[in-house]
Amino acid sequence: QAATFRQWRRDRLNLLRQHQQRLQQRQRAENAQQKRWQEMQQVKEKGKVLQGRLLVERQRALAKQEERELEAGEEQRRQQAIQAEKEQKHRQRTEVVRQLSRNFAEQRKEQQQREKEDAMQREQREMEERAVRMERNARMVEMRRQLDELKRKEVAQKLAALEQERLERQMALERAMENLKVEAPRDLARLHKVPERLSADAYSDPLVCVTRGPAAGFDETRLMADARYKLSAALQAAGLYGTKAGQEALARVAAPKPAQPHLVSQVFSGNFGYPNA
Repeated sequence: QAATFRQWRRDRLNLLRQHQQRLQQRQRAENAQQKRWQEMQQVKEKGKVLQGRLLVERQRALAKQEERELEAGEEQRRQQAIQAEKEQKHRQRTEVVRQLSRNFAEQRKEQQQREKEDAMQREQREMEERAVRMERNARMVEMRRQLDELKRKEVAQKLAALEQERLERQMALERAMENLKVEAPRDLARLHKVPERLSADAYSDPLVCVTRGPAAGFDETRLMADARYKLSAALQAAGLYGTKAGQEALARVAAPKPAQPHLVSQVFSGNFGYPNA
């Protein structure tokens, strides 16, 4: 009996467990169905909200589209008005340009007429000036020809005078040479005799040039006799030769006096070597 009771109790416990499992499954199924129903209700509510929002958005879009259409119509009317105003201004400008073109053509025609008249007047003046210039040039050519003739005559006269002067100088030189000619008897022995100065010992002058013989020109004694040379040497020694004051002082020094004239040096003078009366 105890074993039977235990078996019975196990069976009842198993049945209870099975019943609890079926009950839990049913409860879970109901909970799942309730959850699905709630989700469906939520989806329906969301769909209603979305439909409302979509309706509002459509209304807004329609309102915006109507507003854009109104703005487009207003913009089109404004553009048409602007285009009409532009066309009106273009027609006005075209008319103004045509009027200006006509005025410019008239002014150009008048200016061409004035330029033509000015050109004719300028050509007339140029012709008159050319005639005056040609006449003046003819006078200048005649004057130049006369001047050339006078110059030619003057040159011929100068050449004749120079030739006459040359002949006179030549004659004066011949007369001077005739007056200075040595008159001595012809002595062949004296002519072939060796001069005594050649037998004397030659003097060795330190200033003798090795290429040209005795020093030609000025030696130191003759140079130091010139006051200008002395002053220039002193200025160079003092370092003042290149200064302005040194050059002015050198320019103020008088030149040495020339040698006294004699008969031979006066051969080509104006009186041809003869003393004045």
